[in-house]
Amino acid sequence: MTTPSGKPLSCSKDHSYRKMGTGCVTDKEKAAAFAAHLSNVFTTPQANNNCNTDDTVQTSLDSACPMSLSIPPISPTEVKEEILKCPNHKAPGFDLITGQLLKELSRKATVLLTNIYNSMLRLTYFPVTWKFAQIIMILKPGKPPHRVTSYRPISLLPLIQNIRKNPP
Repeated sequence: MTTPSGKPLSCSKDHSYRKMGTGCVTDKEKAAAFAAHLSNVFTTPQANNNCNTDDTVQTSLDSACPMSLSIPPISPTEVKEEILKCPNHKAPGFDLITGQLLKELSRKATVLLTNIYNSMLRLTYFPVTWKFAQIIMILKPGKPPHRVTSYRPISLLPLIQNIRKNPP
């Protein structure tokens, strides 16, 4: 993979383009350059030393669960309505499920999907695999394509997890 102009992506630490032929050539080198850049830009927030996290978690676990009204179940009709709102050409997540594919689900598949969503509500559980995002790098408009800093990361989540959020 090269930049849109065909130049190799810069692998230098200062993120500047180096002489032709000495930039990143292989996909592995490009991935390493993006990983190094993103790890410098996006850092993990440091824990607040003024608060004892273990005590906070234990207090929360020891407290009684709040009595709240249960969330009403979602109907297959509501799920189908939300599926129909999905754009056909939105980029899919790692599962490659698109809006067009969801719109072609049979009634039986929609009912099964509704059962999954209602089980999630009842159990207050969100599938771990729906939390994984595929990250792609998009060239910023007007920026030189051979610089690592000219790209911004986009997280692509599975489209199927967005449907669950929207029904009333």
